[in-house]
Amino acid sequence: MNRCLQQSLAYSIVLALSSTSWATTVRAFTPESYNKSLTQIGPEETKNKVRELRKTIPKIIGGTDAAPGEFPHQASLMFSSKYNEDSPGVDRHFCGGSIIDDQWVLTAAHCVSFMVGGLKYFTVGAGDIDLNKLDEYEIEGAWIHPFYDGETFDYDFALLRVRTPFFDPAIPVVSKADNQHISVGNKATITGWGVDATGQIQQILKKADVKIISRNDCNDQNSYNGAVTARMICMGLPEGGKDTCQGDSGGPAITPVPGGSNVLFGSTSWGEGCAEPQKFGVYGRLIAVRDWIDATVGNLD
Repeated sequence: MNRCLQQSLAYSIVLALSSTSWATTVRAFTPESYNKSLTQIGPEETKNKVRELRKTIPKIIGGTDAAPGEFPHQASLMFSSKYNEDSPGVDRHFCGGSIIDDQWVLTAAHCVSFMVGGLKYFTVGAGDIDLNKLDEYEIEGAWIHPFYDGETFDYDFALLRVRTPFFDPAIPVVSKADNQHISVGNKATITGWGVDATGQIQQILKKADVKIISRNDCNDQNSYNGAVTARMICMGLPEGGKDTCQGDSGGPAITPVPGGSNVLFGSTSWGEGCAEPQKFGVYGRLIAVRDWIDATVGNLD
């Protein structure tokens, strides 16, 4: 594994939580199948894995507080309050996600691979910018992209279906028509709770504006040296500094399209360092898997 991907484990620890063979062979899991296919994960083991994942939540540098209702599609992947009643949401959050339909959330595969086999211990939180005020939704099933590679983070996409519909609206997923208007240099907004400079998870949702970076620049030998695939898109600022770090793993990257509405076109995946020159955030490129999303969720258009 090259240095870039080794350091990307600061953003995701799928290799520490599950073997590569497990991560790459996971396909689609439903309530009927996941308990049959994997050994049930006990609550204490699950808590330990969540604690480890929380240690790697990335920073948002230069971000500002989101306004209430500004990003209603924002979701949190959390350890369920049923198994940790005395802990507030800020102590149970470990990844982000985006509401894309009334019962569906899109997130990163590396956030979900260790959950399979123990989905009852996790919930999706939504409905507020404050982690301690989120409504929790039980998870009914998990689908990890069949080509997900836990070493390279290629195809780092997963879908979660909750048991009851969300109260909050979904965000449109980028379409082929939308994608024609998404270009290098365009502004994008990333959101997430992330951690502050002291390493503490932030209770209030943060937002930051970044720019879309070309794959050629992101694959430069001074950046990620060829590690960025066609299923990835880079964002940040070439000079580093303010507003260049990622939000929560699995969390949204949105951009406006003609007509003024925002579309979801990226999901936080990996990166090297934080606010360093040429070390951009790397996101899952959703247009590359739009057909898989539609086949799993149903046509979103």
